[in-house]
Amino acid sequence: MSNLNISLSEHLADFVNAKVSAGQFSDANAYVEALIRADQRKVVQSHYESECKKGDESGSAGVLDAAAWDAMYDEAMARLDSDSAQGRLPD
Repeated sequence: MSNLNISLSEHLADFVNAKVSAGQFSDANAYVEALIRADQRKVVQSHYESECKKGDESGSAGVLDAAAWDAMYDEAMARLDSDSAQGRLPD
């Protein structure tokens, strides 16, 4: 694991410390990690949706119901979690 030092304004540091004090996170590091993981998920979700749109626009391949969509999304999120745990970030 590597270290990354960041500087925050007093206002932002107080905000982070309030999250920790409220018991939402064990420490500031856990809060920042949660923010990064959430951002990674957004990147993957955006890419996933873009690829699905490309596929949809490429022609009819049949119906994709909500259950199938949810299963594909869950698989993508599981891959993201695995990649994040191994230190790999999405492009």
